[in-house]
Amino acid sequence: MSGENLLTKALTNTVLTRRSFLKWSAALGGTAALAGGISYGLKAAEAAAESLATDEGKWVSVACWHNCGGRCANYALVKDGVVIRQKTDDTHPDSVDFPQQRGCARGRTQRVQVFGADRLKYPMKRKNWEPGGGKKELRGRDEWVRISWDEALDLVAGEIKRIK
Repeated sequence: MSGENLLTKALTNTVLTRRSFLKWSAALGGTAALAGGISYGLKAAEAAAESLATDEGKWVSVACWHNCGGRCANYALVKDGVVIRQKTDDTHPDSVDFPQQRGCARGRTQRVQVFGADRLKYPMKRKNWEPGGGKKELRGRDEWVRISWDEALDLVAGEIKRIK
């Protein structure tokens, strides 16, 4: 019996339960991982980061603003004011007597958050928004317009005073 017929027969004769769904998901996901589909993307990202870090910058200690209480050790490679790479503690070998202080997953993603393509780079407001609410029926459909930092600060201060 060929592999295709075996798979078709197994899928048509199997009652789809939560357990069988998880089994098939694990089997297919494991097959994809073994075939190298998952590791290819990771290797490409590592290669891109290595090529950017060829001209060394300066490693600086950076704060983690996620407020998770872990006080993670985060270090950023800064070149020309741009964070190129990020790492955690590697000043000594990791041991039971003197463990390395590792950064949490949220702390290590800060570079992506700060330099992501979809981040906000300047203040914006809805086109038809006015102090006090404006046209509330346009929420979610209205266009966004760029405003200056001074205008944004004045709007926020005015709304805080109005609400108070």
